[in-house]
Amino acid sequence: PRGDLLRRMSCPLLASGSSAEESKSDEVHYQDYLKVPELLSLQQPRSALLGENGAVHDEHLFIVIHQVYELWFKQILHELDSVMGLLSTKVLHENLMLVINSRVTRITLILKILVEQIKVLESMTPTDFLEFRDLLVPASGFQSLQFRLLEVKLGVKEENRINYGSATFRCCQKCAELCWVLGCGVTELDQELVACCFTSMRN
Repeated sequence: PRGDLLRRMSCPLLASGSSAEESKSDEVHYQDYLKVPELLSLQQPRSALLGENGAVHDEHLFIVIHQVYELWFKQILHELDSVMGLLSTKVLHENLMLVINSRVTRITLILKILVEQIKVLESMTPTDFLEFRDLLVPASGFQSLQFRLLEVKLGVKEENRINYGSATFRCCQKCAELCWVLGCGVTELDQELVACCFTSMRN
């Protein structure tokens, strides 16, 4: 039963006591479902590899904070794509407005979490940050692809977008086409096309 399956997923000890009639192939365990080992292996401080005195303690926090930001950006884009898809239909049934309202509310709540998360980052002093900042050159949060996609999908006009150096979304004709496509609510993106917008940012 579904309730029993969810109960075992929430408790590793119960997960081992599956019923005899349930096949091994149908078992879902917390670690596997969420890819926890892979997720926890993604925090790789550069100071541990390149630093003269070993890993800088606060770099781990810095990585986790920004990875969490990217995960929430992904969820916001997921919700936005669904809302844009519903609004693009020729006939919008009244019951879908409840779905749209629920998903927009969810986006708002996530944005509040993102703002609150800054307080955790601020527990790291500028001096702490400078211990490893030079190892991250030329990386910058302004290079976040998902953040740039959010700017476009939320309707931020080109002149109001935050530039990184001299790079903008319209650095070439392909980028201009991308902006037009996103503005029309198309959600399936050509990742190679998107990447061209950020070539100058990476160089």
